[in-house]
Amino acid sequence: MLSAKPLNKFLSKLLFPVVEELPFFGMYCLLMNHFMIRRIYGKITIPQEYINTSYWSILASMCVVFLAAYLFSWIIARSGKTWVRVTAYVVLLVLFAVDIFLIERFGMAISPTMLILLAETNRQESAEFVQTFMGWNDNKAVYSAIFLAIAAIGIFEKAYRGKALSWLRNNLLRWKWVVAILAVGILCKLGIGIASLGTYYRMFQCDDSDALAMWSEESPCDPLSNTIYAFYGIQVSKAETNRAVEISLLRDEAVQCDEDSITVLLVIGESYIKQHASLYGYELNTTPNLCREQALGNLYVFNDVCAPFNQTTLVMKNLLSCNSISDGESWSAAPFMPSVFARGGFDVLYWDNQRSETSVFEFTVNKYIYNEHFDSIYTETNAKTERYDQDLIDSFKARKHRRDDAPQLVMFHLWGQHMNPEERYPDEARFIHFTEDSIRRNEAYLTPEKRRTIANYDNATLYNDMIIDEIITLYKDKNAVMVYLADHGEEVYDYRDNLGRRSGGMDANILRYQYAVPFIIWCSSKYQERHPAHLEAIKRAVDKPFMTDNTCQVLFHLAGVKSRFYNPERDPLSDEYRTPKRLVNRNVDYDDYVKRH
Repeated sequence: MLSAKPLNKFLSKLLFPVVEELPFFGMYCLLMNHFMIRRIYGKITIPQEYINTSYWSILASMCVVFLAAYLFSWIIARSGKTWVRVTAYVVLLVLFAVDIFLIERFGMAISPTMLILLAETNRQESAEFVQTFMGWNDNKAVYSAIFLAIAAIGIFEKAYRGKALSWLRNNLLRWKWVVAILAVGILCKLGIGIASLGTYYRMFQCDDSDALAMWSEESPCDPLSNTIYAFYGIQVSKAETNRAVEISLLRDEAVQCDEDSITVLLVIGESYIKQHASLYGYELNTTPNLCREQALGNLYVFNDVCAPFNQTTLVMKNLLSCNSISDGESWSAAPFMPSVFARGGFDVLYWDNQRSETSVFEFTVNKYIYNEHFDSIYTETNAKTERYDQDLIDSFKARKHRRDDAPQLVMFHLWGQHMNPEERYPDEARFIHFTEDSIRRNEAYLTPEKRRTIANYDNATLYNDMIIDEIITLYKDKNAVMVYLADHGEEVYDYRDNLGRRSGGMDANILRYQYAVPFIIWCSSKYQERHPAHLEAIKRAVDKPFMTDNTCQVLFHLAGVKSRFYNPERDPLSDEYRTPKRLVNRNVDYDDYVKRH
């Protein structure tokens, strides 16, 4: 039989971290469990939206937080160093602040995607982000919660270390019933927390983004777990990039092209809400040049196209690779699309206005697109990003490499309507066509400031129309064909009081505004004369459902490229096209969801 003395000794050691560091232990459990507390409240009040969330999964996640709080408290207590305690509090507050800001403003948690966005954000975008999303008026709840957390820590620490609560600290282990309850509770939670750590073992077995995304659906949701997941995710993405580069550099793949002087243009826009294009029926005339080209019979508008993600990095990796998400293929298991054109004898030119000048992490999309092993693929690229897209086009006009005796793949990646929209065009009267008075809507949440933001977005859309027309003008007398699409959509107070890409749960409107994108094909007169069959194929395809991860198939068709990577079943211009199951975010059936909601 266990004697009282060994039992007391065991209980004293068990409770030692909690007693010594009760303020930290309590605040860690509270702040790191705020998301789980919300889930409990949501499951009680709106159970139909949390039908796939069990109380057991919530308890398991909370016990993982409890285990981490216990371990950190033990480290602080054993060290006896003030700087260790202060460092632990700083880490706790940073994790809490970042997590609550992301959840409240964007409906997202700490994740690999968040780190990707951070890694590919340059100084200009950072300043615009702070200006747009971190103001006091839109973040009162967030900043108040952070301030209250800091105040609570200060008050609790001072009271517990001083006279106010010294009696609690000195007598806690003497109250047998308290000790018994604490011991049983701690042992149970520690046991569940340790058992739940098996989920981290499963995470480290994931070797691709798809498997990791599936793991994240059942993982603990506290900020520390999300941070571990995020940093592991960048390592997985780095390995994927290496695999994709290796596949792209294989030289034993035959590629042929019947053309000797064709120019294929791929223009990638940014954050384009198709409902703000007069080309798609918007009441303001935001696309006069594209509408003119359509009236002349040179431009064809595709009406049912969606992006696979609403983040640039994820879209670009799948857009520029020869994979198909609907067929379960990873972007890293397929070659880099420009490498196929290069093997077919094309000059490849890429002018990118979102090129990171300094890459923070090696897993970013720019590390893929500008991989050192891809230098032989490009004939020429731009040296730096420009303030406005017009400057990018001007730098393209001034390029050194000019020749018309070889087929060309020319790609542009624009700033487009990237937030902040008022930063996307020069602050000159000739570019400001729309004002807050142009926005004739009567929703209660539309303040004058928000109407100005919408007007700024429409001005950016009009400026983008001018840029596309500038590109068209460069090639209107050549044998040229252009595909224009946006990486993803956006929201600018369109149907709810929201700016940006905050989700807060998937619904049909989010899909329509953040995932549905404009997709157009423009053909020069010479191209139309030489390729009448292609022209008829385009006309037949404009209403077919399509997802932009298969854009390479359209480009191969238009360019006359013959390669084993061309699959007519994925090409809407082909009679063999099979309408795909369009999976956005890898698991949401776009068509089924829009129809049902």
